[in-house]
Amino acid sequence: MSHRNVFYARKECDKFQLSDDELHHAVNVIRINPPSRINFTDGSGVLYEGMLMPDGTLTDVIEVESDESELINILFGICEKSRMRIILEKCTEIGVHEFIPLITRKSSKYPLNAGRADSILKSAIKQSGRFIKPHYREPVKLEDLYSSYFVNAYFGSIEGENAGIEPDFSKHINIFIGPPSGFTGEEEGFLVQKGIKPFHIDTAVLRTETFAVSSIAVIKYLQGVKNE
Repeated sequence: MSHRNVFYARKECDKFQLSDDELHHAVNVIRINPPSRINFTDGSGVLYEGMLMPDGTLTDVIEVESDESELINILFGICEKSRMRIILEKCTEIGVHEFIPLITRKSSKYPLNAGRADSILKSAIKQSGRFIKPHYREPVKLEDLYSSYFVNAYFGSIEGENAGIEPDFSKHINIFIGPPSGFTGEEEGFLVQKGIKPFHIDTAVLRTETFAVSSIAVIKYLQGVKNE
């Protein structure tokens, strides 16, 4: 099957427009000659088809298909920017609703800025052919999270009890992942107190980004089995 090129457009007053960079990519890299019909999304979960004009506007737009809303939220300890890029990129390709960087005792101090994160997310949905751009939230402390994130929630634990993963697929699933040095004992105690279940994947100790991708893949598999 050939790869379908999907471009990212911004929506303004019910009209769609490619950015200058996106238009440059379409014309000079993909070799599209406007006016031509292309597939595009604005990240809201809908794939559109429209006529690309020389100035980057899109006319005669029709809806081609829509994607199901994603349910998984990833709450992860801030780590090196290169690792955060992998988390955003690969988890978006698999399917995530929201990314929440966590300020923990052992996390890094400098997260990706919102502009860089947004660029990574746009690139990932185009690469994977998805139509939903996940939300990237501002970094937050564990104790300042909304209580909704503590429901239907699990956290990665290197040692100790393993509650496994049996999520309720009718609501959002929240996965907490520590920074490279892990959560402190106090932080794990806080999570347990909030009703968040510990689990670990029966393998060697995984990096933060590897654990993030692996845990989402497990959840997606369980979701697929449940829907059979």
